[in-house]
Formats: sequence, structure tokens, C-alpha cells
Amino acid sequence: MLGLNKKDFSLLVIVTALTLLAPFFLNPFPTNSGLAQFNGGYPDLMQKFVIFGIFAVGFNIL
Repeated sequence: MLGLNKKDFSLLVIVTALTLLAPFFLNPFPTNSGLAQFNGGYPDLMQKFVIFGIFAVGFNIL
């Protein structure tokens, strides 16, 4: 599938699953609990990934 061998396809599936489940992994505590300070701040983290992704695409175009 997609011209990938079995090892590459399994890695693609794992990365896709981790990406889709990141909001649940990075925010394990309810927002109104005392442990909410240890949540990952998913929107801020995603914003940083997008900014660095834009930089990476820009540098590859250059």
C-alpha cells in the first residue's frame, strides 16, 4: 500500500495513531483538578509543531 514495505507501513500506522491520540495522552488530568498543571498544554504544543513545520517546509523549498 502506498508503495511502502511492511516495516514502513507499520511505522506510518503507529505515528498516525500517536498523532490522533495525542490530545488524550498529553492531557491525562481533568482541567479542574489539582494535577491539571501537569497537562501537556496541547493547543500550545500543536501551535509550536505547526510553526516549526512551516519553517521546515520553507527551508526545504529554498
